[in-house]
Amino acid sequence: MRWSRKVPLSGHGADVLDLAWTRDSKYVVSVGMDRRIMIWQVDKKAFVHFLDLHEKFVQGVAVDPTFEHIVSCSNDRTCRVWKSVKSKRTISFFIKRVLKRFDFDKKEDD
Repeated sequence: MRWSRKVPLSGHGADVLDLAWTRDSKYVVSVGMDRRIMIWQVDKKAFVHFLDLHEKFVQGVAVDPTFEHIVSCSNDRTCRVWKSVKSKRTISFFIKRVLKRFDFDKKEDD
């Protein structure tokens, strides 16, 4: 397999660590060392929104099939669930839930 560069992700200030495509391939979500989560509209070849509330670099990202939620995982030991708000012209996101390390350390009895 041979890789070739098509479009740079200019907007990140440091290395990109993970990408997630939406099911319809209209958007790509990228995350990286600069703590940013960037949402790119593929046909416009430009980012349409960015999220930067993590305290440390973002290691991973996942997008649900309907593009209603994004989940980001960071080195700050949190996972953030972002909810989309779509209109005819724009898309934006707000934090729906922050999962912290201690949320997973609780026993079933707690």
